[in-house]
Amino acid sequence: MSVSLRQLALASVTAIGLSYGVATPAQALTQLGFILDSSGSIGAGNWSTITSGLAGAVTSVVPQNGTYQITVVSFSTSATTVVSPTILTAATAPGIASAISSAPFLNANTNYTAAFNLMQSLLAPTIASAASSYVNFATDGDPNDGGNGVPARNALIASGVDNLSIEGIGGGVNVSFLTNQICYPGPCTIAPSFNFPAQGFYIPVANANAYESAVRQKIAIIVNVPEPASMALLGMGLLGLGFAARRK
Repeated sequence: MSVSLRQLALASVTAIGLSYGVATPAQALTQLGFILDSSGSIGAGNWSTITSGLAGAVTSVVPQNGTYQITVVSFSTSATTVVSPTILTAATAPGIASAISSAPFLNANTNYTAAFNLMQSLLAPTIASAASSYVNFATDGDPNDGGNGVPARNALIASGVDNLSIEGIGGGVNVSFLTNQICYPGPCTIAPSFNFPAQGFYIPVANANAYESAVRQKIAIIVNVPEPASMALLGMGLLGLGFAARRK
C-alpha cells in the first residue's frame, strides 16, 4: 500500500506527540476554508447578509477547542484574504467574526482562478500535517475573468484539499459546470442527495437571506463527521451551504 505525504506527516506528529506528551493526530488540525464570491452581481446588501451569517455560524457552531483552523477568502476580479489561517479558540473567535463581518465588498468581475490560487497559498503551510482539509466555495455566477478556474481548482485539490463543495446562490449559476468541474470528489451530488464524505456536494441557495441558517446546520454536521444518512437533515427545504468534507 502506498503511503501519502499526509500519512507520513501525521505519523511524524504522532511520534513527536508520544515523545513530548502533546496532542496526537486524534486531536490534529482540521482546516476549514471558506471562499466567498464578492463580485458585483452579489450586491452590497446581500454581501453584508452573507458575511454576517458566516461570521456568526463559524464562531458559534465550530468548536473553539484549538483543533480547527479557519481561513476565509473573498474574490472578485482579484482575491483578498479575509481571515488568514487562524486556530479557532475563545480568544480568537471575536477577531475572526469581526474580520468576516467587516470584509469589504469587492464589486467587480468573477475570477475563480484568483480565489483558488489564494486559498491554496494560505493553506499550504499546514495542509500536510492537517488531519482534514475542507473547502467551501460560494458563488452566484460563472467566471468571467481569469479563465474558467479549473486548472487552479485542480492545483488546490492536488495540494491536499480533501473536499471542495459548493453552494450556488440564486438562479444564475451553471450547476452542471460547478458539479462536474469544480466540486470534488466526484461525481458530486446535488441536495437533497448526499454521500458525505465520499463525494463533494452542491446545494442551491435561493438567496443571501437563506445562507445563515443553512451554514449553521451544515457546519454542525461537518464538525461532527456524521453518517451520510444524516445529511438528509439538510435536504428538503434547505436552501443552504455547500461546504467541505472529510479527507480522502
